[in-house]
Amino acid sequence: MLFFDGPDSAPERRIPPGGDEYDPCRVHFSQEWTIPAYESKLFDSLKLTEQEQSAYLDMLEQYGNVGIVNRILGHPAPIQGDVQLECQLASHGLDSRNLSIIQRIVRKLYARGYRNWQLLLQLDSDDNAGMNWVDSGRLYFLTRKGDLRAHRFDRVWLILQLC
Repeated sequence: MLFFDGPDSAPERRIPPGGDEYDPCRVHFSQEWTIPAYESKLFDSLKLTEQEQSAYLDMLEQYGNVGIVNRILGHPAPIQGDVQLECQLASHGLDSRNLSIIQRIVRKLYARGYRNWQLLLQLDSDDNAGMNWVDSGRLYFLTRKGDLRAHRFDRVWLILQLC
């Protein structure tokens, strides 16, 4: 992945070092509204009533992440739980799936920083591009918001979730 902060001009196709690993595909950019996933801590922080939660779930079902979901910025479309929390814990050496008592206590301490994580890029498995992330999984590249503003892409974390 490359970051370019130069003038807008016609894109030029370049072969990556080592050659093409994936099939070339046309990319179409469009804007979309994204909202926190039901299983995210951001959703929990909304403190919705049961009726509001039901309406939120209906909206997610109607406008949710159907099919291949590739995204730059916005809220992640998780497959297996809160990717921002998973990234926050992993950045402190904690496995989000470990359920020991000590791990739960430490998890609560470190979980407070989950809001600081921003989705940078989400890449879905896509047969048309020859990309299959372990049985149709999804890749999430996240960074801390301050690192994004400073263009510190060397601090990006990768999370893989499986279907």
